[in-house]
Amino acid sequence: MGKTKLEPQQSNNTITHFSHPHTLELITHQNFAPSQLCSCCKIQANGSVYTCKSCNFFLHVECSQMPQQINHPFDKEHALSLLPKSIYPEGNFRCDACGETGDGFSYHCNSCGIDLHILCAVLPHYITHRSHCHQLEIQFSSPYPSKSFRCDICKNIGTNQWLYRCHTCGFDAHLNCTKLQSHFHQNPTRSSNSRSAPQQYQHHCAGKFLSTYITPVVPIYTT
Repeated sequence: MGKTKLEPQQSNNTITHFSHPHTLELITHQNFAPSQLCSCCKIQANGSVYTCKSCNFFLHVECSQMPQQINHPFDKEHALSLLPKSIYPEGNFRCDACGETGDGFSYHCNSCGIDLHILCAVLPHYITHRSHCHQLEIQFSSPYPSKSFRCDICKNIGTNQWLYRCHTCGFDAHLNCTKLQSHFHQNPTRSSNSRSAPQQYQHHCAGKFLSTYITPVVPIYTT
């Protein structure tokens, strides 16, 4: 058996991607308009981008490499499938991680009704944040009986959503509140593996933050 590949089929700066019916062309170092968003992560197109000019379709290179199925610890029973469009009539979905709506690609479990933003699905297991002296670990539910928590960064309540937590101090934080001034860690015992987050986490593509605890199941294409 050959190696599993995560890249879409490509040839001479063009690819075919499951999310779009037309061939996509690679464009680099072009100034994109603020309204030109990556169809996957809904962040402004920048850097190296695949595009279909006739459809005004854009896809960051990193986003184009996201696997069609992943195993994620949030759903230990099923693989999550990458959907280019929401399955719901209103055309968007509510992310079970951050609680916000989305209209880009999502990871979905039909059996459990789970929907995750691409960027939320690849959040790192551990981070450090300037507001707290210890590493914070991602938690998929509140540790309290009420299933809610008070964010120690913004002081607002979070309900039915993921959080970052310090178990030693009982420090809790919304996902969105930790996206500024954070360092991301692949391994909690090796801080040398950390890398600085951008000023806003939303300005980086999902592929750059693919965590070690998320396992690709089905690649974007099959040979």
